[in-house]
Amino acid sequence: MSVLNHKYKGSTLVETIIAMVILLFVFSAGITVFHKVMQSSVNLQKVKAQQIAHQIIEDCAKEKTFFDVTVVGDDFTSIKKVESSTWGANLYKVSVMVLGPKKDTLSLQKKIFYAEE
Repeated sequence: MSVLNHKYKGSTLVETIIAMVILLFVFSAGITVFHKVMQSSVNLQKVKAQQIAHQIIEDCAKEKTFFDVTVVGDDFTSIKKVESSTWGANLYKVSVMVLGPKKDTLSLQKKIFYAEE
């Protein structure tokens, strides 16, 4: 009968409320960190898109390929447009736009080249 008369210590209402407040702070901090990580992944996509656009412009200058090109990839779509400049016969305005998976503009770079004949 000694087992039935044993008192078990439980938690009080104040202790329970304090534990719930601590858990609330931990969960809110976790959600904040998760939100910041998700925002930084968008910035990472923009950095990759800027690198792609820069590489396309560098290749255009190196290979002297002054014509329009659209490249569709898994993550990005790049569109290169070349226009003759009104300032001179051998000047070309090259615009490179990189679109994301949702077809939103992640990077837009423009450069003017002088093409020697």
